[in-house]
Amino acid sequence: MEGLILLILGVIFLPVYILVARAAEKKPPTESKDTRPPVQRLRVKRTTCPNCGSPVMDRGAGWECGWCGDSGYY
Repeated sequence: MEGLILLILGVIFLPVYILVARAAEKKPPTESKDTRPPVQRLRVKRTTCPNCGSPVMDRGAGWECGWCGDSGYY
């Protein structure tokens, strides 16, 4: 009787176990079908000081050189 119960349980749970094992297998990644347009990044304006050539700090509509103290407007 116990053998028959184990046989019935095996017949029920073996296909479930096989399905779970196949679902858990790692599948190779597929190409994503992303239809969104690419993100456009803002470009940072990098300005150098015309007097000494060092990078300048943006100050609203103008700039200021931290090395020589020169400043101006864009």
